Order: sequence, then C-alpha cells, then structure tokens
Amino acid sequence: MASFATDSVASVPGGRIGEVIATTTEAFSAQCHALDEAPPFASFVRTDVDGVIVLAVVARVTTGPIDGSRRVIARGAEHTDASEVWTSNPELELLLRTEFEARILGYLENDRAWLQYPPRPPRLHSFVYTASSAQIAALGEDPSFVRPLADATARSDQLIGAAIRRVADASGDQRTYLLRAGRMLAPLIEHDISRLRAILGYATQ
Repeated sequence: MASFATDSVASVPGGRIGEVIATTTEAFSAQCHALDEAPPFASFVRTDVDGVIVLAVVARVTTGPIDGSRRVIARGAEHTDASEVWTSNPELELLLRTEFEARILGYLENDRAWLQYPPRPPRLHSFVYTASSAQIAALGEDPSFVRPLADATARSDQLIGAAIRRVADASGDQRTYLLRAGRMLAPLIEHDISRLRAILGYATQ
C-alpha cells in the first residue's frame, strides 16, 4: 500500500511554497514566501490539518501590492529592460506579494483518499507544500475528483483539463487514465460534446 505521509521541509528542498492567509471549507488562499514564485496553474498542493492531508488544485494566481489601498504604478519610462525597474527599485520586493487560490478536492487519511471536503478547513498560517506524485495519483484514482471544478466557465474547463493531465502523468498509464476521465466527464457536463472536446484538448496539450 502506498504511503501518503507528509514530507518534511528538509527532505524536499523548496517543497514549502506558501502560507494560508484565508480559508473556507471549499478553498484557501496562500501567500507565497517569495514574489512571483507561485505554483503553476492547475498544479496540486497540500496542507495539513489535524493529521489529515488536504489536497487542492491551484485555480488562480495574483500579484499585487501588500497595501490594497495603494495601486501599482509604472516605473519603467526611463529604462530599456524591465529587469532594470527592479534593480532601480529594490523596495518593490517588500511592497508587493504573490498569492494563489487553491480549490480543495479532497483529503488523505490513514492511507486512503476521500473525495470530499475535509472535516475542518485548513488553519490560518498553515504552510502549503507541493503535493507528491503518490498523493496526486491517490486522489485522482477516481476521475470524479474534478466534480468540484465543473462550473461552466472557460477557466474551469482549462483547470479541469490541466488537472486531469497532471493526474494522468502521475498515474503511470496516461492513455488509460484519459479514457476513464473522458467517460466520467461526459455525464458530468451533460454530454456537451464541444465542451468535452475542449476539456480533453487541455488535458492532452
């Protein structure tokens, strides 16, 4: 049986990617410890609460001012390269932050995957890590893990497709997994063939 034990920060260099700053039953937001170093769109992340490994998928990334009352202004009029803006304004690193929103898909407990919201949401200031391939494969063994993402928007279709691709890669048998995912998706999106093709297109890019 595969073990889904939490990896320590020391054993996975760079594995810790942020800290929870807002949390609900369905999703959480995290601030990255370094500017512009958010996990990729549709990548899987995890955080822990009461011994439960909560798994989520990155749905949105934003970078902006720490002080929401102050807008970012252009600073590059006198420069020929964007990197010069940062060199000339080193304080920007302290005035800006990168955040990401992650939608919760399920959790792992006692070496079992549960495709439902965890009993408790992640706590504020919990650390967020990249999920391991074993954790991703366990959660995505049943392709219906995408149900919470199936609201009909263009971004959700890209998110579903990219998330399926990541699980297919972790499964060890990409083709078989994609076929299973397609069969599961058809009734979920009410047999909308155009939408199904779009999602599977994102999944195979």
